[in-house]
Amino acid sequence: MHHPAELAAGDAAVVTHLEARGAPITVLGTGDGSAHDPEQVAASHDLLLISSTIQDLDAAARYAQTTIPLVFWEPRRVLDATQLAAWGGTRPAQTDIQIVDAEHPITAGLPPNGRLRVVGRPDTLSVVWPSKGPGVQVLAKHLFGDDAALLVAEVGAELANGQPAQARTVFLFWHHDTFHLSTGEAIRLFDRAVDWALGLLPGNGA
Repeated sequence: MHHPAELAAGDAAVVTHLEARGAPITVLGTGDGSAHDPEQVAASHDLLLISSTIQDLDAAARYAQTTIPLVFWEPRRVLDATQLAAWGGTRPAQTDIQIVDAEHPITAGLPPNGRLRVVGRPDTLSVVWPSKGPGVQVLAKHLFGDDAALLVAEVGAELANGQPAQARTVFLFWHHDTFHLSTGEAIRLFDRAVDWALGLLPGNGA
């Protein structure tokens, strides 16, 4: 367990935001070398949010075959053969992303191929390289290049090792400490992503 005061500013902002939405939060960490049993965590929680600042590099792999929905608000911890996407690095000095699928519930109502400002000042955003398997959808890309910035996967989506995903999964575009610098539009996308992963939004297009 980590006390929230020990969290990076971006992580602490996520915790504060979700608590303001009325969600009870348990902060799990492995900086002390202890491991949390994935099955026990999945049985007692509705959703797992994985941050890039956790110390355990194997977190994503350990939870990949549990039935708890996963949200990576910064996708660096997408690892090894259990991944739905590969860590693609970062893009510095970014402010906007480009919506490419406005029919999914997370991005519903946003203009397709429209720019959306996600941080209030130029900052570093994260990149993922999506699996080519079925069940994976890219909802937004970075403005430069063809890199995914917002990626979702349904139950049954094909993992890199050929196994099906056991729960809905979302990868977002934040990098380390940028959540607390995000625009209102970005926070609304985050909320919709969490709600979709929890099954509070429909699974297909709006």
